[in-house]
Amino acid sequence: MAILHASVTVGTTPINLSLGNENSNSKLVVHSGGALYIGGPDVTSSTGLHVANNETIQLELFRGEDVYGVVATGTIDVRVLQNGF
Repeated sequence: MAILHASVTVGTTPINLSLGNENSNSKLVVHSGGALYIGGPDVTSSTGLHVANNETIQLELFRGEDVYGVVATGTIDVRVLQNGF
């Protein structure tokens, strides 16, 4: 499976950071360009897991799972890599 990559602009409305894992499990690597909060489709800056500016995290996703991101104010650039395993 090929590695998928994207630059995603994240604002105050939750946006899906997952790049496609409908058919297999995958690893998702997220590098935040600002204060990012991640969680489910209803994530907020009050309820999400905080990813600090310039921090990189890795998550294992099961088939069909998605991770959403949101910021408290403004917008930030988030880099995402995803592959299957």
